[in-house]
Amino acid sequence: MTWTPGHEGIRGNEAADVLAKLAASGPAATSSRSSLPRFLRKPLPLSSSAMKQSHTRGLRDTWRAVWRLSPRYRRYAHLE
Repeated sequence: MTWTPGHEGIRGNEAADVLAKLAASGPAATSSRSSLPRFLRKPLPLSSSAMKQSHTRGLRDTWRAVWRLSPRYRRYAHLE
């Protein structure tokens, strides 16, 4: 394989793109778990960044719900 800065003018590139898209979107695009090597059968590890974002979102949603039930909410809601 050779890296090229662009795809224009490369003979066969359009056909390769069509075939790659077809292979990636067809019913055989994903492998059954049993056909994968053992080390690829495990679920992917969780992303620490995604976990932090999810936790922060949950905290924010909980805070908003508690704030709206607060007696001070009506007094200060217009400041948001």
